[in-house]
Amino acid sequence: HSLVVGTLIGCVASTLASPMVVAQAVQDQPSPSQPQAPQYYYSIHPTMADRTVTLTGHDLTIEQVIEVSRYGAQVRYDASALKQAAAARALRDEAVAENIPVYGVNRGAGDMRQIKKTPQQADTASGFAVEPMLGAGALPEVSHEDLMRADMLIGANTAALGPSNPDAMNLVVALLNDRITPVAYSIGTLGEADFPAASNNVSATMTGHGEVYYKGVRMKATEALAQAGLKPLSASGGIGVGAENAYGDARAALFVADGERALQWADLIYALDKLAMDSSVSPMLAAVQAQRPFPWVNWDAARIMDMLDGSYLFQAQSGRILQDPESMRARYIRQG
Repeated sequence: HSLVVGTLIGCVASTLASPMVVAQAVQDQPSPSQPQAPQYYYSIHPTMADRTVTLTGHDLTIEQVIEVSRYGAQVRYDASALKQAAAARALRDEAVAENIPVYGVNRGAGDMRQIKKTPQQADTASGFAVEPMLGAGALPEVSHEDLMRADMLIGANTAALGPSNPDAMNLVVALLNDRITPVAYSIGTLGEADFPAASNNVSATMTGHGEVYYKGVRMKATEALAQAGLKPLSASGGIGVGAENAYGDARAALFVADGERALQWADLIYALDKLAMDSSVSPMLAAVQAQRPFPWVNWDAARIMDMLDGSYLFQAQSGRILQDPESMRARYIRQG
């Protein structure tokens, strides 16, 4: 059993690490005026580049977020998403033409929300900065490519629900497909929304400002866009794409996916422990579970029983103890 357990523990460690691999140590020492780069950047392993996720603005799943953010699945917009954004943009433009106050467009943002903008200012309204957020030299950078890719994907999906610039929508999808990932920061927002910390740097990348990781290699945004054959956008007409809280949503989606994987492995480890300890399976029998109708506990018990199916635990053993320690007998309940 020790050989089997040792081998599987190695497999567990390998599998849990596989979505991200350490791409390279950042060699250049930052100047005092620049944010400190992470010691390591965790690049994705694009094993699903042959798949495509279609964005509609309505039905993006956590599984699709993982496919794109961690495994490099390609992204495209459904025609309905672009049509919906164009309709929203036309409605906003109509409001501006009729001098109806529109936040962030012909009126300012934040504490400037009551201040009228000139026509020239309104024309460049983006809702996001076009310069990268540099801070005072102490902001920690996001060191995981999958997190920023999830942020960009959720933002791109949400863009279909608002008056987004179609050129910006198509460019953020191109950034994902070409693995151009902005250098961004995990803190720095002044309010509850995430965009000062992360999305500002996405907008900056789309205008050719700041730095990015291009397929895991750090370089200037202009250089990466040129290598990928992409043209930066002008700030005129607005470049804002996505949700103000996409970064928080991205973290939540990755946490859910990691939690699910951890629970799946926990079930297998529990099955191995049952084997190693010549443990009792009677609490997980279907007849016993039927007396305690807790759906996910019942489901997890059945899942572990399936792993143990055919083992010697189903054979009568005179030396087997009547009841396992609580830490053993209740584990499937906690995991379920």
